[in-house]
Amino acid sequence: VLDVYDILRAVSANPPVLFGEQLLGPPIFGEFDGIFADPIHPTAVANAILANGIIDAMNEEFSDVIPFYSEAELADLAGIAAPAAP
Repeated sequence: VLDVYDILRAVSANPPVLFGEQLLGPPIFGEFDGIFADPIHPTAVANAILANGIIDAMNEEFSDVIPFYSEAELADLAGIAAPAAP
């Protein structure tokens, strides 16, 4: 069982940084790089962060190796450009 409320509260209090840009926590709503689309619903990037938590729990419980959303995939969902390749 995953405590979605607890994870979203922690992510809102300390939003992750993707390629040097921090996601936007409340009271910002409706932005691609925000945590929430509105006061209740997580954005695509927040849902992917939750999915990573579910994947982590499943991998641990079942000794599996389901891949996580990468930083590049999370950034893409948030509309953050990945750095150009050297």
